[in-house]
Amino acid sequence: MARSAAAPTPAESELLPGIYLLSDHMNQLLLDHLDPDAWRAKPPGSKTRTIVAIFTHMHNLRRKWVRLSAPS
Repeated sequence: MARSAAAPTPAESELLPGIYLLSDHMNQLLLDHLDPDAWRAKPPGSKTRTIVAIFTHMHNLRRKWVRLSAPS
């Protein structure tokens, strides 16, 4: 049976923008220091995603989260 998530309390809601900004800052650090050749390098294993595929997937998830949580 799936559990439903409780709505965040006002205190938790106030923390969410800061958490998102921290996550974005960490992504920017990774982008600044990642070797350009590593983006599309094929990792070992047949079902492993490239870094660019993982980054694209995470970006699209975040866009969807923002769109659904704050439509205005």
